[in-house]
Amino acid sequence: MDKKIKIALVTWLGTGNFGTSLQSYALHKKLEDLGYDVCILHPFVFMNGTSFSFFRWLLYQIRRYGLSLKRIFRARTVKQQKLDVFNKENYNHRIVHNLSDYRCLLSEVDVFMTGSDQIWNCCHRFDSFMFLDFVGGGKRVAYASSIGTNCVPKKYEDRVKELLFSFQHIGVREGYTARYLSSLLGKNVSRVLDPTFLLSSQQWLDFSRKADIPFRLPSKYILCYFVGNRKEYLSQVVKVQKTLGVRDIILLPSLESGSLELYHAMVDESAGPYEFVRYVAEAEVVCTDSFHACALSVNLSKDFVVFKRFKDTEQGSQNGRIHDFLDLFGLTGRLYDDTGMDWAKPVNYGLVQDLLQKERKKSMDYLIHSIEK
Repeated sequence: MDKKIKIALVTWLGTGNFGTSLQSYALHKKLEDLGYDVCILHPFVFMNGTSFSFFRWLLYQIRRYGLSLKRIFRARTVKQQKLDVFNKENYNHRIVHNLSDYRCLLSEVDVFMTGSDQIWNCCHRFDSFMFLDFVGGGKRVAYASSIGTNCVPKKYEDRVKELLFSFQHIGVREGYTARYLSSLLGKNVSRVLDPTFLLSSQQWLDFSRKADIPFRLPSKYILCYFVGNRKEYLSQVVKVQKTLGVRDIILLPSLESGSLELYHAMVDESAGPYEFVRYVAEAEVVCTDSFHACALSVNLSKDFVVFKRFKDTEQGSQNGRIHDFLDLFGLTGRLYDDTGMDWAKPVNYGLVQDLLQKERKKSMDYLIHSIEK
């Protein structure tokens, strides 16, 4: 019997952002389904290059995730408890505690893979771990990693270039990132789909059956999920509500911005990843500024309206990834616009799903080739 290829996946585990949970779950799940021996590798830090320190690790987590000691040690909410269970049940975890563990990791793993989400967004923080700086001579592959913005800040560009030169295959999520990195590195960088698209709509519907919904779902409702908290969101949601004639609204508060004050909305503050997918799947329309809420809406053939989380001219704007995604599927009309009404028209999902199938095949071909060649 052939030995399974061992893959160590490096990406963010969800700490409350639904998209982060879904993208890491999807790639881990797809790799397992393909027959690989996959684990998700937790970040670790050297101390003096030879040993590992818990206290330094704790400081690293605080810097990485903006955690406060109060947040770390306070009682877990229902949502956090759901997330703890989700992370425990759905991943093979690998934690490096010491130098011996590290040496075993390097000797046992065949492929080190960076996953998706904005793990390469150096505008927030440059994290060399997410560029696999610890791998030594091991094989490096990137699948759908994202820099979030249009380019890497100049002060990190040389270091990023040095680290990415060591990758055997690089696949990124955005087309503009593929073009930028191809120019920076002088070699081909592929554009691939977000990992959530590697799973079929039926797989996501099966996933959502584990949801625990705390109230009876209306027959028709607008699902609202916003990572940002712009003051204009409220009036925009009201206009969508009146235009489409859908009375009921369900609001999912986000980790980043909390709950938007939408009067008479049904709010589920305890929702976890399973509930999030179920709410999208059952919605009449989804209103969101979230990349992954858009992606899941497309995968499940749901109508959606995209609100801009940033001004396009704003420094550090992440709108480019939304524009890139909508352009890929011919869905630029889904962007909310006060002067136009294209967003109110039903999506022709026959055309979109045909394109999705083609892009999914290209992404799967890249994934398998990058691992096995």
